[in-house]
Parts: sequence; structure tokens; C-alpha cells
Amino acid sequence: MAETKVSVAETKVSVAETKVSMAETEVSTAETKVSVAEIKVSVAETKVSVAKTKVSAAETKVSAAETEASVAETEVSAAKTEVSAAETEVSMTETEVSVAETKVSVVEIEVFAAK
Repeated sequence: MAETKVSVAETKVSVAETKVSMAETEVSTAETKVSVAEIKVSVAETKVSVAKTKVSAAETKVSAAETEASVAETEVSAAKTEVSAAETEVSMTETEVSVAETKVSVVEIEVFAAK
């Protein structure tokens, strides 16, 4: 009878040890799941960082394009100013030609009147 009690006790110990082992396995599995979840979070954070970098690069390109457009607009304005200045010079030259033609006419009239 004592042997049976010992055997039962040993079985209980073995069952308890098995339960402990199973619990330890469950803890290990849970820890692995946590580790995997942390890796997924890290990967997601990296993706967010990459996306933000791409947005920043795109914003920089937009800013550069806007600057180029502004420079082009300034160049257009400068060219228009040059055209306007050239047109003014043409107008002034035409006026000078007209004045000279008028002087020639006056001289011709004076010559004709002197005859």
C-alpha cells in the first residue's frame, strides 16, 4: 500500500512537472509572439519613415520647380522690359527722323524761296 501511495505521489509530481513544462512553453510562445509583434511595429515605423522621406523629397522637388517657375517669370518680365525699351528707342529714332525730314523740308522751302 505504501508503494502505491509513493507511486501515486510520483505520478502527481510527474503531472505537476508536465503542467509546469507546458506553462513554460506557453510563456515562451507568448514571448515569441510579443517579439514578432515588436518586429512588425519596427517594420511599420520604418515604412512610415521612408514614406515621410519620400514626401519630403517630393516637397523639395515642388519647391525647386516653383523656384524655377519664378526665375522664368522674372526672365519673361526682364525680356518684356527690354522689348519695351527697344520699342521706345525705335519711337525716339522715328521722331528724330521725322524732325530731320521736317528740317530738310524747311531748308528746301528756304532754298525755293531764295530763288
